[in-house]
Amino acid sequence: MGGESRYEIGQNAYIKLALHALKHKTSAVNGVLLGRLSGSDASPVVEVTESVPLFHSQIGVLAPLEIALIMIEEYYGAQGLSIVGYFHANERFDDAELGNLFTKDASKSWKLVGSDGSSRLSLKEPSANIVLMDYISSGKWMDIIDFDDHLDDISKRREIRQTIGYFYSQAGSPVNVGEQMFLAVLNVITSMLWGGTVKGEERASLGAEFRQVVAQMTELLGMPNVSDFYPGLARFDLQGIREKMKGLALRFDKIFETMIDQRLKMGGQGSKDFLQFLLQLKNEGDAKMPL
Repeated sequence: MGGESRYEIGQNAYIKLALHALKHKTSAVNGVLLGRLSGSDASPVVEVTESVPLFHSQIGVLAPLEIALIMIEEYYGAQGLSIVGYFHANERFDDAELGNLFTKDASKSWKLVGSDGSSRLSLKEPSANIVLMDYISSGKWMDIIDFDDHLDDISKRREIRQTIGYFYSQAGSPVNVGEQMFLAVLNVITSMLWGGTVKGEERASLGAEFRQVVAQMTELLGMPNVSDFYPGLARFDLQGIREKMKGLALRFDKIFETMIDQRLKMGGQGSKDFLQFLLQLKNEGDAKMPL
């Protein structure tokens, strides 16, 4: 039988995890560790050579995590690295305890390092902490980017610039700020959903229809409904609210069916978006997370 694994984390992987936690001091953060197995059967060593910061605001959301892991495995798998661990640090600024480090054992099960008192984690380069202190003093932690930041770069910042540009162009004229904020948020959502599937005029058209349906649904949800006060009248749908909502739901289905059909025709071509990763998860047929 093989001996208990020993874990060595390289300077680059260690520093990125520490700087990620420092950048988001008031938020929980997580990341994955990548590496390879070395050493002998009697004394195996898991060499952690790279780390990838994951999230600081969507830690409990499964779908973004699944998509992030797929992208990481595809990119680093070509370099001969695989995911060997998971790191998490909580959000409490007064908590001086170390974050948890998990690794995968030979059975592919996740295990807390040191939980049985025998697994050991050590720094491969003793000078890593000196380099880390230098990075902290020079503000290098500001350069750390995680998946949440990438979503900000791709969608939020672009939409904010466009919204500010619109306000600037309307200087001296009355502007419906609430409506513009609503449009900006919806543009962020649609960009994330199918930004790589449709472009140009088609994307603008579908985005406009999506916004129209959402606006009409919001209006119906806020409309006083006599059936809420007299449940016995609900089956008559006196105001036609239920029928209108069904029609809007069908329009929603049509929009998404159009997007799915177009993405399926594209295959793996074009830039990746949330829709493509959902279809990829569906095609892989994960029994633990059916779509």
